[in-house]
Amino acid sequence: MPTELSKAALLERREERVLVTQARQILEEQRDLLAHHMMDLIRDCEREWQELRPDWKGCAEAMRLALLRHGQQGLAARSDTRPATPRGAWQETRVFGARQVEGRPQAGTPPVAEEAVWGRSVEMEVLVEALRGFLARLAASAARRNNLERLADAFARTNRRVNALEYVLLPELRQSIKSLESQLDEAEREHLARVHFAKRRRA
Repeated sequence: MPTELSKAALLERREERVLVTQARQILEEQRDLLAHHMMDLIRDCEREWQELRPDWKGCAEAMRLALLRHGQQGLAARSDTRPATPRGAWQETRVFGARQVEGRPQAGTPPVAEEAVWGRSVEMEVLVEALRGFLARLAASAARRNNLERLADAFARTNRRVNALEYVLLPELRQSIKSLESQLDEAEREHLARVHFAKRRRA
């Protein structure tokens, strides 16, 4: 009876080892795909940052000209206190469980003109338009960077699972299988010895 139980346990452990090995392979493929996605996003973020730098310089120059024309107090008086949050069609997707947000936001609502009080200001219009466009592009870049952080978290979780299977669960299963095989071999040798002894006694 113990031998039958050991055989059943051995078969169960072997099947479990096959399943764990397959799970490890699937997770390794998922980890590799996540790494490829991350590298693509890193390249996109680097390219966007290079594209944003001249836009930021343009905003700084427009701000300098507006300050020269109106001064700090005049610029503050002409500013619109309403938020100009970029709006657009954001779409949410999933990459191996990692939430990804994609979309191209549009520039926020332009400020209300104060021409009746202050008169028309070309410098202010240039500054506002530059900032509106820059904020829209910055929002898209920020979303991409957040996507990269989520992918990095998913990669780390997947890597931990792969390591747990590779260095914890599979070694335990191998050791358990080895121990059961040893027990069965010992039981088989004892059985053969008893049969041989019984034959000698009958002889």
